[in-house]
This record gives sequence, structure tokens and C-alpha cells, in this order.
Amino acid sequence: MKKQPTPPAKRDIGIEAAVDFLSRHYIHPIKKVEDLKGGKHSKAFSYESDDVGLIIRFNKEDIGFQKDKYASELFGDTLPIPKVIEIGTYNDLHFCITEKALGETARDQYYRNDFSSLPLLFDAVEKIAKNTIPGTGYGYIDLNGNAPYSSHLEYTNAVYNSADIFNWNHIFDIPFVDRHFTDYVADKMKYFSQYATQKRELLHGDFGADNVFIKDGSVIGIIDWEKMRTGDHFLDIGRVLLFCPDRHITASSAIDFYKNSGIEHWKERIAMGIYHVVLTN
Repeated sequence: MKKQPTPPAKRDIGIEAAVDFLSRHYIHPIKKVEDLKGGKHSKAFSYESDDVGLIIRFNKEDIGFQKDKYASELFGDTLPIPKVIEIGTYNDLHFCITEKALGETARDQYYRNDFSSLPLLFDAVEKIAKNTIPGTGYGYIDLNGNAPYSSHLEYTNAVYNSADIFNWNHIFDIPFVDRHFTDYVADKMKYFSQYATQKRELLHGDFGADNVFIKDGSVIGIIDWEKMRTGDHFLDIGRVLLFCPDRHITASSAIDFYKNSGIEHWKERIAMGIYHVVLTN
């Protein structure tokens, strides 16, 4: 079993090719095709067919698309995950057509110095964690819900103390990587991991700014489930805190949200999540 899915290399495809494919793929005319900039793993376009908003993504691999389908089918009744309509191939690429998530992303709001969605993001992570996932193990899951590690602690230790997930010898050859700082972050993550839950909780794995859509004060879409895993859900909270540009507001919002939550060791688990995200990114 692979310890971690390697993000596939994004294949660039122009809007002309996308329009050509969509025009041949549908009986009825398609309209409002728009190139969606900024996707890390896939090249994406929005469009309309029969006045229904849709998204098509192209990639060299389809594992991320299959994970989205898996998440939608298992958790779509309790979480706002866009439905996967079709997965297929186009020349040497895979494509995935999904419903379009409406609203705006958390990052869109951050650009306006609007951080009102932070409690919504914390609440969404809590709702994700409450879902029961089939299979066994901790860490990155396969399409049966199975993961390779026997505990959350074993997974977090493997992030740095083995070559299972990252090739650290290669990483330390990169000029800007400071080994002393990396050791410090890893030690902090290891220390705070002792406070992690022993429960097998569901994590999105890439939760936050670009993958959460908000409208009218509600989270209405959560996309990109390729890095879905099991473990302590405060790893997702760490992403929320680190990828919000205002550290004071995000810390205050987290304290306000969790101080009366009754969740054990929430401060230590938040710290664990932050150090984990620093180390893995």
C-alpha cells in the first residue's frame, strides 16, 4: 500500500481544447466556458449545460477524481460535497465532471480582509470528523477506506522518521531547507502528538482557503478530497490557522470556538496540527 498519494503532475490544456472536447461531448450546446486559474493538481474549467453549472477537470492521473467520487458517495448526505457526474479519458488525459460549487472560497474572502467565515470552517472540520469511514488504519486512505498505519501517532512519526512518506535526504539537498529548523518543527509535532485522540477520525487533508465554498453565512461546498486521510482532525484545523493571513484573528477565532467545546487537549492538538502542516508543506 502506498503511504501517501503523490500529487499528480498537472497537465496544461488550453481553453480552446476544452471547448472542443465539451462541444463534442454534449448533445446540447455548452456555454460560459471559463478557465479556472490556480488549481494545484488539475486544470479546471467551469461551464453551463442546459443552464446547469458544471466543472470539468483534466489530469494525467485519475486517483484524485476517484477520491472525490468516493467522498461524495460516502459522505454526500452529511457534507456539502459536489456530486461527481462522470469520470473518463480524453486523449492521454483523464477528466472529471462535477457539479459546480457555488458561492466564493474562503481565500476570496481573505483577499477582502473578511475573516467572518473562520467559525464556519472550524465547524465544517468538526462535521467532517464525525463521519464514520470504512476500512482500518491511520494516514492516507485508499479507495476502500484503508490506511497503512496502526495509530495516529505512528502516522505522524512516519512523516519525519522514515522514508515512507517523504524522502528527507532529497529534501535536505534543497538549498533553502534548514535542517535545524526542520528538526525543531518535527520535535514539536512529535511532542504535541502525545495529546492526539485515539479515535479514527476523518480528515479532508487539504482543507481550507481554496477548497471551501461559502454563501450566505454557510459552507455550501467542500472540494478536492485527494488527500483524504484518517487520524486526528486537528491536522485540518492546523491548515485553517496557517492559511489564513491574519494570525491574530485566526488565533482568537480558534480560541473562541474551542474554549467551551469540551474537547480534550484542544490547545495541544491545535499546536500539533500547526507543526504538522508546517512540516509537510
